[in-house]
Amino acid sequence: MNIEYSRIMNLFKPAEQQVSGGRESSGVMNGLAADKIFAGEVIDILNNSVVIAMEGGRTISARLEGAVDLYIGQRISFQVKQSSREQIVISPVADYRTNNSAFMRVLEAAGIPSGERALEMAKAMMEKKMPVDMRAVQEMHRSVSGFPDSDVNSIVSVRKLGLPVTGKNLESFERYRNYEHRIAMEIENLAGKIPEMLESMGAGGSFDGSGSNQAGMIEMNSKILDIFGGSFLPENEAESWKKAGAETGLGRFLEPSERETLAGRLETLGVPEGIRERVAGGGISEKELLTILKASCQKWQSGQAESETAMKMVLENLFGSPEYAKLLKEGIRSSWLVSPGEIADEKGLEELYDRLDRQTKSLNLVMDQAGGPAREIAKQAGSLRDNLDFMNQLNQLFAYIQIPLRLRNQTVHSELYVYTDKKKLAQGDGDISILLHLDMDALGSVDIHVQMSGKNMNMRFSFEDGESARIVKESIGQLEGRLEAKGYHTDFSVETRDKTADYREEFLDLCCGEGSMKKYAFDVRM
Repeated sequence: MNIEYSRIMNLFKPAEQQVSGGRESSGVMNGLAADKIFAGEVIDILNNSVVIAMEGGRTISARLEGAVDLYIGQRISFQVKQSSREQIVISPVADYRTNNSAFMRVLEAAGIPSGERALEMAKAMMEKKMPVDMRAVQEMHRSVSGFPDSDVNSIVSVRKLGLPVTGKNLESFERYRNYEHRIAMEIENLAGKIPEMLESMGAGGSFDGSGSNQAGMIEMNSKILDIFGGSFLPENEAESWKKAGAETGLGRFLEPSERETLAGRLETLGVPEGIRERVAGGGISEKELLTILKASCQKWQSGQAESETAMKMVLENLFGSPEYAKLLKEGIRSSWLVSPGEIADEKGLEELYDRLDRQTKSLNLVMDQAGGPAREIAKQAGSLRDNLDFMNQLNQLFAYIQIPLRLRNQTVHSELYVYTDKKKLAQGDGDISILLHLDMDALGSVDIHVQMSGKNMNMRFSFEDGESARIVKESIGQLEGRLEAKGYHTDFSVETRDKTADYREEFLDLCCGEGSMKKYAFDVRM
């Protein structure tokens, strides 16, 4: 049996003294400065000391930081935690065990130390098929270094999208990536929170909780009605809303008893009997009624109120009531959501986002000035504005837009992506790729992929739920018939997809790749 005695004796020495032949312990001698990441093969282990064979035939001895399970013959990457002439302290890099050599070469070529975040940056750039020349890597590293607390992948993604790397954009992208960017859901939340806050203030007496400023409550309602008033009922639409009947009436969301109660409360405002009868019957829309209330508030503010007692009565009988809370919520939803019919109008979405920008800006200012519990509304309005701003930036880069839909008894989050290769399209053979994503109450998460080439249309419906896929598959013939009547040659497929699949990654890679982005028929201007 051939036993290497010198090796056995060497195991009894401290790790920092284990230098034999080509083996070195000094990190300074090897160029292993603190934070450096290197790869090697484990050739010996004793307690918390390890001997590693590196490229070029060199070996080093080092002390391991913490309890680590290694085995002889294992190839692994380490990060230098401490480095001096006396010893090296190292720790395995969990995420880059055997396949980080390419990333390290990219960083070495750019003159960047191979720390953990730098390696993560190089990995993300290569995975996203971004240029990794010296200039590109150095510019990316400056962005990563400028935001040490931000996620590296988010920084790389924001730069790939062509957006400035700012704290605001990184925060917005994180919301987008974590699925917290849904404008429709923020609208639904605000539409509920604003009336809820006003109702609680009515019960409490005032914004500061002192119960001494009833007039302030009316003033706040007046300001809110001013913010949304222009979108409640333009004068030239009054007759069409009156003729709309039950489809737009209060009967959609108020029970008969609630309408009767509301009609009674309106009497304190001096609302004409004819209007009150329409309220009780449900034949008046929320838009028209809120426009009337806006005028009534202006009357109170003009000093025509008979007494402070009458003003207090208005507050208690109307603005603090659950019926008014429901009315205002529906008014806000009507202002900030669109129906499928409104999308058909090419100016419909432009007007929606102009309105959202204008009204959220005013709401943020009014609520912030009010202070107290209104500050939370201001914060939520600010978050909605940030998401709108980020969506607008994406829309300037490629055809992407969110569509906050108002369907019967539900609010639907939807996103639309449109992509085409402009070069091929100019040659007459370009395809158009469309992705429509919907989050629906009954069907769940739905992805509709459309590939169009002239009059040929391939549609793929993807569902998380098998039952939803079955329902749509059984009724797909109706859609097929309508499209074929318009001259399209269609091919449909319905499938169930993995819940972990991210519909956005695939399309963002496509839109930010070598192809060109095509503007959709509308633009988002704010």
